[in-house]
Amino acid sequence: MREQDDKKYIQNLEERVKYLEEVYRSTLEILDMMVAFSGNLSRSPLDLDPAQVFKDTRTNLERLYAFNILAFFLVTDDDHDFRMAYCSSESDASVLQAEVDIAVTDGNFAWAIRKNRPVLIASTILPGKKLVFHSLATKSRVVGMFVGVLSGDEFHSGDISADIFSILMYNCAQTLENANLYKELQTANEQLKSEIQERIRGEEHRRKLELEVMQQSRLSSIGLLTAGIAHNLRGPLTSLIGYISLMQNGHGEPGDIDKMMNMAKNMDNIINTMMVKSRRSQETQKVDIDVSELLSAELSFLEADMEFKHCVKKEYDFQESLPPIHGLYSDFSQGLMNIVQNAVHAMHGSKVKKLIVRTSCDGENITVSISDTGCGIPEEDIPHLFSPFFSTKPKLDAQQGDGPTGTGLGLYSTYHLLQPYSAKIDVESHVGEGTTFTVTFSLAESDEPQQVCAEEAETVQDA
Repeated sequence: MREQDDKKYIQNLEERVKYLEEVYRSTLEILDMMVAFSGNLSRSPLDLDPAQVFKDTRTNLERLYAFNILAFFLVTDDDHDFRMAYCSSESDASVLQAEVDIAVTDGNFAWAIRKNRPVLIASTILPGKKLVFHSLATKSRVVGMFVGVLSGDEFHSGDISADIFSILMYNCAQTLENANLYKELQTANEQLKSEIQERIRGEEHRRKLELEVMQQSRLSSIGLLTAGIAHNLRGPLTSLIGYISLMQNGHGEPGDIDKMMNMAKNMDNIINTMMVKSRRSQETQKVDIDVSELLSAELSFLEADMEFKHCVKKEYDFQESLPPIHGLYSDFSQGLMNIVQNAVHAMHGSKVKKLIVRTSCDGENITVSISDTGCGIPEEDIPHLFSPFFSTKPKLDAQQGDGPTGTGLGLYSTYHLLQPYSAKIDVESHVGEGTTFTVTFSLAESDEPQQVCAEEAETVQDA
């Protein structure tokens, strides 16, 4: 009796060991399957199209269950309908589609979506077969539906295989979602890159046009000044020729030689002034600049403009021996003279035309003040004065009469020319009365050691 009990006990142990071995083997297979699926997920989502995801998922599903047919449906973006995206058997695709249509009609399809777990339904078209529905859903949305056909009762919703089945469905849905999001991100990045490149090209083109317009404006100013210089030279030259002709005919006077010499010196001064400005405007090295001396020279050269010379009353108050500012001569000459030119243009239609230019130094700042008695600037326009292509003057193609025209780049270029020297530009204007531009250069921002203004130096010595 005892021997029989021992044999039965040993037999039970052997059965338990065999069962545990099967469970162990099944667990290893499941783990191996999950590792394989994870390997698929480790690839870049951009490399996974839906068809490849479905093939990888099918391979792992067939290690769990022997599906006769299986298919994946995806939710479309346009009408949010479920469309078949993959089927293991093309010849059976129409049959499976018909099964799905029936499930949609009787509500089983919607029920499977809500359950988000395996749902078994008896096949209507295939006798003895069962349909397995499982939604493809992430935490945020439903992306599709899995439909498979099984024979018999090999699917049990309570065993570990069913749980692994749900995990595979979730991973499949998440992989599809990630691939879609990555592709959307890639598309957005490409669009953004294209927009940035287009904006850069547009900015480069705009800058090129600005430079061309600025150059044309500068050439126009040079043309006007050249005409003025020619006029200033022609006057004394005509007189000089007249005196020489009188002397050749024996009608000269004793004082004519001195008059001729003065005329020649006057022309020489005009030519020298023109050459100095040309040379200094082309300098590419920074030098020490006395703003008072620069303005005196530039305004003198502006006398070649006939309207400026004969129609504008000038009042200059330049403080002598200003501390030098280290910079490019052309930056200061062009930047400040743009303001002067604007002041002259603003007085075109004024009865009283008076230009006041002052320089001063308080020990910390050098200040340049340029005032006119022109038309003035509306208060709402002042914040836009230094914006590109903003001008209160009519453009060339809209000009009426012989008045000044504007490109909207004069003050814009002034701002960019003087900005490297930490210049601060203030504008005070009253419509119908005039405008004052005040440009302030901080000596603390200068590249060179600070020097005390001449008047303050004398005050310190006297103390």
